Amino acid sequence: MMTSTSVRQNTSVTLYFQYLHQSVAGVLKLFLYLRDRRSLPFFSLQLLNQKQAQAFEASAKQ
Repeated sequence: MMTSTSVRQNTSVTLYFQYLHQSVAGVLKLFLYLRDRRSLPFFSLQLLNQKQAQAFEASAKQ
């Protein structure tokens, strides 16, 4: 009984952190888009967002 409850809590915590990570990455991309929209072409902005997201994911995994 105790173990199943703790497993369920761990799963919900993991899901919460995944959701938090996704929302933080989305906010970062939105901030970069709003900041760089006037000065950069759209295709290089997409590349910048991909590099930023990859760097963010790599730092989150460590």
